[in-house]
Amino acid sequence: MLILVFAVVRLVNRLTHKLPPFLATMSAAERRIASWSEYLLYALLLIQPLVGWAMLSAARFPVTLFGARSPARNRTGTTVRRLRRACGSATALVRISTFCDV
Repeated sequence: MLILVFAVVRLVNRLTHKLPPFLATMSAAERRIASWSEYLLYALLLIQPLVGWAMLSAARFPVTLFGARSPARNRTGTTVRRLRRACGSATALVRISTFCDV
């Protein structure tokens, strides 16, 4: 939840502050690619914590404050565990590349 809050704060900050101008040497195609890649990174930054939240909800693992454990833990099936592991690796790579790029 904290990552989602930070992502929303970052998006609000981006929308309320004026961007520096593009370099004069950039072509129109390069400017368009730069703009769309920024939109994509912000979308991924917002989607990543929502996917994690959805995966926890689907696994019947309650989201609690400050990571308190629930007695109903580890009731997920093998398929859900495999899906969670695969998506966790993919979202970790997206998160790392997003923060490194920005």
